[in-house]
Amino acid sequence: MRIEHLAKHKEVIPTLAAWVYGEWRHWMEPDVTPEALVTMFEGRTVNGQIPETFVAVESGEPQGTASLVTH
Repeated sequence: MRIEHLAKHKEVIPTLAAWVYGEWRHWMEPDVTPEALVTMFEGRTVNGQIPETFVAVESGEPQGTASLVTH
């Protein structure tokens, strides 16, 4: 398994958005949609800019994700 920047795997963004929405929607504002999460992840594809997202990949398939955000 490799952990790589999301910029190298933009094709998995819809999958990650669906995972995050399915797992965390109860913490989100009511107007947040999976499509809004896709847009958010697309904005996190710039290396070295926070917020940024990483994806765990094995055999070409996403296995998980983690993001660095300011708090």
